[in-house]
Amino acid sequence: MAEKPSIEGLVSSLLDAAPPAKGKSAAAKKKISVEERRRFPRYLVKWRAAIAHIANGEQTIIHGTTKDISLGGVSVFIPQNLFIEGRFTLYLQVPLSGHKPGNRVLEIKGRMVQTVYDGSSHQFRCGVEFMEFLNPPDRAFLEERLANHHFPLS
Repeated sequence: MAEKPSIEGLVSSLLDAAPPAKGKSAAAKKKISVEERRRFPRYLVKWRAAIAHIANGEQTIIHGTTKDISLGGVSVFIPQNLFIEGRFTLYLQVPLSGHKPGNRVLEIKGRMVQTVYDGSSHQFRCGVEFMEFLNPPDRAFLEERLANHHFPLS
């Protein structure tokens, strides 16, 4: 039976086989702004939100408030430092527009992109990317609600 190589040996062989590092390409040198990376306009909204995920085999729900939203994701303020690997369920309570009382709750599968401390709000801000609207008409509802009742951030 052949002897297994050591970790140090594997790392060394990978480093020896790697091509020499070159200067950064023109594309890598150009910094792309956050606005250029965004696919959808963002809107300032303050809606109730809940993040539901499984932690240590138990369902955990963290309540928060949105800061801003787009059709691709949302920024949510929560009271604790949290970063979830993988998908989780996000619930957004969207007030109905016009003179209609009540709310519509959107159920969305999402993934966390980042969590940072926001000193001005004294909370943690989670960036959530939308992966799937569990009720497909909810995406069209959100799109209509944002386009017709809110001004995009510039």
